[in-house]
Amino acid sequence: MLERIALEYTQKAELPRRASTYIHVSPTRSAPNERNGIAIGFKELLDSRILDRSVLLVENIRRDGLLYGELLNSHFDLHHCPPPAYEPMHGGGADLTTVFVEQIKRGRIVCGIVDTDRNSPISQAFTKRDAMRRIADEMNWPLAFAISPPCREAENCLPMGLIMDIQSGRSNGSNPHFLQISDKEIENKHDCCATFWLFVDLKEGISVETLAKVVNVEERAWLDAKLELIGLDISKYPLQGYGMKIFDQMATHGQHVADLRTLTRQNDWRTIFADFLNYLVWIFAGGRRIAT
Repeated sequence: MLERIALEYTQKAELPRRASTYIHVSPTRSAPNERNGIAIGFKELLDSRILDRSVLLVENIRRDGLLYGELLNSHFDLHHCPPPAYEPMHGGGADLTTVFVEQIKRGRIVCGIVDTDRNSPISQAFTKRDAMRRIADEMNWPLAFAISPPCREAENCLPMGLIMDIQSGRSNGSNPHFLQISDKEIENKHDCCATFWLFVDLKEGISVETLAKVVNVEERAWLDAKLELIGLDISKYPLQGYGMKIFDQMATHGQHVADLRTLTRQNDWRTIFADFLNYLVWIFAGGRRIAT
């Protein structure tokens, strides 16, 4: 085992400076000086499977797994990270925590990505993510991570132009309204991390019925303020969603996947999502040796 580590992994090099997270293996599990180092003792190394590929645990492997896998492979070089090596795993929504616990018991490095389902940036809906983090602490396993994207769900990570170019996007009559709201947000210098596109339900859209389900007063006020930017009366002009097959439509067209890489490497997208990706890429960093 130690020979394998010596051959395949860096002894230190620039890793503490470059990586947002790294594993420090020592005989006694002594903590490294750097805050981003996670100490693991030799016994834990032998009793665990931390040299296996890290588990990318998502709520839907066909949907979220496709997106996050593409983002990891498209962005790792921008974070000075080795190529990613991961095992995608389906959490099945409600079963996500169960699978998360099972991977901890197996001694795997695991990261669960949890949709927030937030209706606005002021929402505090991180219940499942925080519960998973508590479980990792209670089980005393430092190599289990849980994170949520800085938006409502996986679909909201996709750039507007890309969604509007898929099959259901081209036929969506609400495209002009989405674009007008975005233009008004830019004109009024709204925070790019709190834009309407990041928190609207892109699958179902917004109607009088869906708005009625938003019971939090502050969330409803935020949504109403965004709609009022263009004076949109939802009772007359509901915002149409893009359906349940956004990722299926994207995956079946090679140009859409290529556009995903191009558009998400641009500064405006990375301003919102770079920190999120920086957290992820180092968890799934491959085993390529870094010369010392």
